[in-house]
Amino acid sequence: MKVNVIIQAVLGNLDIQNQGLVCDSMKIMRCCERLANCLIEYLETRDKCYSALSNTITLAKCFRVKLWENSPYVSKQLTGVGQVISTLLMKAGKTSFKEITSTNPRHIEMASICSYLV
Repeated sequence: MKVNVIIQAVLGNLDIQNQGLVCDSMKIMRCCERLANCLIEYLETRDKCYSALSNTITLAKCFRVKLWENSPYVSKQLTGVGQVISTLLMKAGKTSFKEITSTNPRHIEMASICSYLV
């Protein structure tokens, strides 16, 4: 049950305060990614397992980026963007890479600064 809760917390972009749980979450996510990759390799050798293979590839991607597939915190995947900035961008309505790249950098900066001041 603890592993399930930690996986849900990490993929749901929840802040884990306890340092011991942070270490556990890093180990768990590494193991989950490795298991998903092993399952992908196995399913590639099987016939007519396309749906399972597709779902496993999606899950492996989620473990790699540490977010659910439909998460509004997509900016967290960018280098240098952590949970705080990602949350600020999500609150500013920047929930896809298309929206982020089409936005003036000044507006992104203002959204971050204004949220800190409030």
